[in-house]
Formats: sequence, structure tokens, C-alpha cells
Amino acid sequence: MFLIIPLLISFGVIIGSFFDKDIRFNNQVIYVAFGTFIVAIIASMLGKLSINAKYIIEIYPILIFVFSSTVDSFNKNWFKIFVLSVFFLFQAGFVLSPNYASKLPRSEGNKYVADLLKSANLKKNDYIVLTYYPQSRFEKYFDFSNYNVEDIYKGDFNYYYVPFMTTEEALKTGKNRYRGAFLNSVLPLSEYSGSYLIEKINNDVYKKMEKNQKVAFIFLDSISFLDEYTFKEIVTNPKNYSRAPLPYLIFSNIRNEIIKTIPVNARNLKYEVKGSWTIVTFEY
Repeated sequence: MFLIIPLLISFGVIIGSFFDKDIRFNNQVIYVAFGTFIVAIIASMLGKLSINAKYIIEIYPILIFVFSSTVDSFNKNWFKIFVLSVFFLFQAGFVLSPNYASKLPRSEGNKYVADLLKSANLKKNDYIVLTYYPQSRFEKYFDFSNYNVEDIYKGDFNYYYVPFMTTEEALKTGKNRYRGAFLNSVLPLSEYSGSYLIEKINNDVYKKMEKNQKVAFIFLDSISFLDEYTFKEIVTNPKNYSRAPLPYLIFSNIRNEIIKTIPVNARNLKYEVKGSWTIVTFEY
């Protein structure tokens, strides 16, 4: 609702501007709105914007334009200069302050993953398993060339689940078709029969590891935040299940199953959290 209603209003104003002469020529804010809207779409398609940044880039230039247009309508030039000077001084001061946006690390920032991997003291040929985002997302901050890396990300999670289907099919029908896999994953360990996800982890990671090798699992907490108990409460209750977004279910389940099936001979098990990221490491 909070996304669709503003979007419909924006489209309505943009479309109206093409037919209403007064709107088109007298309210120049429409050009700012349309321009920033196009920039946001292009930047989003290129993967350059997070969800929050999309709304900031759409609304902030419009607010500046409205502010400037209002100040320009004042009759007294000295007052215009005074108000604009105060505005620009605040802007410049904010840029220099430690609270400036670009200086504040985002809790979901990719650099946190690099920091966690560096603190894990991984050795050459150790294993890294990334969830939700692929390796390419973090290469700006971390060199993966010395490690064995596996991705279970939002573009290929369907390869770790049965029944098998394309990513597009999974996003459309996964809620219904994956429920059996979810119900199996919440069974007590004595009754749990494994899953294709764990089979893949066993074959691609554990069975290839040599003695004293380490594996590091990276989880995005803001997506995989449902612990095993909460996850079970959701998937076993049809009403709760119908309301739960699929990505939260998928990646919470991936996290829970991996942690649930950590090998009994794992040594030096360690959890570390930074921002919205968790790293789980152990030696085999």
C-alpha cells in the first residue's frame, strides 16, 4: 500500500502534466519529479541503489526545488540571500560533520562482510559460503582468489530446493511448492531426513574439506532473521504462512538448516556479528 499509492499519485501527476497546460508550464517541479524518477529507474536497473536510496533520490531534489522556488518568490532580495545562505551553510556543515550519510556505514554494507572474513583468519583454500548476495557483490572489499567460494544467492536459491524450478517460477509459486521442504526442515533432528540444500553443502563443501581446513558461512540477518522456533511457528500455521514473504522464509531456512546440521566433529565453532551480517566459522 505504501509503495503503490505514492506511485499511482506520481504517475497521475506526470500524465496530467502532458494534458494540462497550466501544470506543464507553471509548475516546473513536474520536470524535476519526472527527471529524478527516470534517474532512479535507471540507477535501480544498474543495481546502484538500495531501496531506501531510491526514495531519497526521488524526493530530495524535489524538496530542494520547492524550497528554492518558494524563496525566489519573496519580494525582498536581502531576505532571499539570507535564507539561501543559511540553507547552504547547513548543507556545507552537514557534509563536514561525522554524521554525513557517506561517512555512516550501512548495517547491510558490503564492507562489513569483508571485515568479518578478514577477522576469521582464513587460510589459503579454506571455504567461504555466501548467502543472499553473490561473490561479485563483495569483490570491491575482499579478494576471494585464494579461497573456495560457494554462492547461495537470491538469483539461484532455486537450485538448492526441491521441487526444481526456475527462479521466476520459484518467485511466483515457491510459497506453495516449497512448503513441504520447509515443514521437513523444522522436524526434530532425530526425524529430520536432510534436504537437497544440505546434500549440496555436504558434496560441495564438507566432503571436499581436508583436516584443519576452515569454512565460513555468511548470513544477512535482515533477511534470514527467523530463528528455527519462529520459522516453525510460521510454516505450521496456514494463516501465518500466507502472510510471510518468500525471501525471508527461503534465507531463514537456509541459515537454520546449515546451523542445524553443522558436523558433530566441527572444531573451534565461532559466531561473530557486525552490522546486519553474521559469520559462522569452524574447522573440520
